[in-house]
Amino acid sequence: TGMKPQLIGLKKVAADAIRFISKELTWKVHFEKSQCEERAADVAAQGMYHLSMTSLMKCREEMLEDSRVSLTRSILVCPPNLRWKILLVGARLELSVGTTGVSKARQLLGRAFAEVPEKSRSYVYLECSRIEELVGNVDLARDILKRAATEMRSEWKIFLEAVLLEMRAGNILK
Repeated sequence: TGMKPQLIGLKKVAADAIRFISKELTWKVHFEKSQCEERAADVAAQGMYHLSMTSLMKCREEMLEDSRVSLTRSILVCPPNLRWKILLVGARLELSVGTTGVSKARQLLGRAFAEVPEKSRSYVYLECSRIEELVGNVDLARDILKRAATEMRSEWKIFLEAVLLEMRAGNILK
């Protein structure tokens, strides 16, 4: 549509849910609300892009404020053992606006790395590697995956990502 989504029904239902469910679950309401707001921002950004001469990424950046607020509320009330997962989602959200969000995404992943349990650290390594590949730092992406493979030898996803990285980089015959 090109206008910021109002999502009045979503806001009402979320407010009611927060009032009536147990405090332990309010983080999930904020989290899901953020996801809905992000999807609505995508649609609105497409409309804004078609109506203006502004880049799609800039339009998206302008539309994501509500989603960021809900994600922040989620992280403030979620159990400490889940914060790292919300930080990963926040990093992905920031990356979705293109290179302008890379710095924020790196900061969020740094916080996630500090909070993630050791057994789940591979997820953060994978996201860090993907960011670097996205911005053209393939060598750094490789180094991150090598470090992850050294620290987490039994995590097959790291090795698969290393193979996929090389394929995307055109190093199929090496």
